[in-house]
Amino acid sequence: MVREYRAKTKFAKSNDPIICDENGQRVRERKLRHIHDKVCERAKIKAIRPHDLRHTYASHYIMNGGSLVELQSLLGHSSLTMTLKYAHLAPGFLEKKASVVSFAAPKQNVTSIRRLG
Repeated sequence: MVREYRAKTKFAKSNDPIICDENGQRVRERKLRHIHDKVCERAKIKAIRPHDLRHTYASHYIMNGGSLVELQSLLGHSSLTMTLKYAHLAPGFLEKKASVVSFAAPKQNVTSIRRLG
């Protein structure tokens, strides 16, 4: 859908905005922030910067199994170091992932223990 939109607009470079007004003109960042702030106000939610949504997307992408290399490409970063700055993990996420490994003795089937005895 984004490719189709870009093909129809004069903004064709990969770093051109995809947010335009009804006349196909670029919506400037200042106006976009103003609109976003009003939406947050009306929704009675904490105002966040639109850029924060990019970080949120990156974090959820990684926590749902996406790879850092894929995310780097999606975000258009030239270095993996920059991508790592975006991929914040939710508190407790790593601890939960680490718990998939257990060094405890495996639980034995009670029926098989009785047969051995």
